[in-house]
Amino acid sequence: MLAYVSLLGDLTASTFKRDAGLKDSGKILPGHGGLLDRVDSYLFTAPSAYFFVVFILPLFSKVAELGLHKGLLIGLSSAAS
Repeated sequence: MLAYVSLLGDLTASTFKRDAGLKDSGKILPGHGGLLDRVDSYLFTAPSAYFFVVFILPLFSKVAELGLHKGLLIGLSSAAS
C-alpha cells in the first residue's frame, strides 16, 4: 500500500512542477531536481503510515484479543470447501 502512496506523492509533485514550468524545485540539491524531489514521496507516505499504525493496527490486536479471528478463519475455511 505504501509503495503506491509513495508513487502517488512523487507523481503529484512532478505534475505540480510540470504545470509551473519548472525543471528543478529548488537549488539546494542541484542536479537532483531540488530538495522536493528527494522528499515528495514522503509527504504522502508519512500520513498514510501514521494512519495505519494508529488506527488500523489496533483493530487487528482487538480482533486477536476477542478471539474473533478464530471464527473468521473457520468461516473462511468452511466457505472455501
